[in-house]
Amino acid sequence: MSGTVGPDQTLAGVWDVRGGQWCRTLSAPPAFVGTACQNATLNGDGTMTIEGGGGVVWAIE
Repeated sequence: MSGTVGPDQTLAGVWDVRGGQWCRTLSAPPAFVGTACQNATLNGDGTMTIEGGGGVVWAIE
């Protein structure tokens, strides 16, 4: 996926799955430019669970 997110469209980049991890490569804002990956699990109900830093778990439906 590619696009922008946030209330002011502050994060811009590309998101994809690589080797079982959810990866994002941001192009804006400058302080966050680069690539980072997190563990991701595709669930049997069509959702994806992403384990973020600090123990945060996101579920995408």
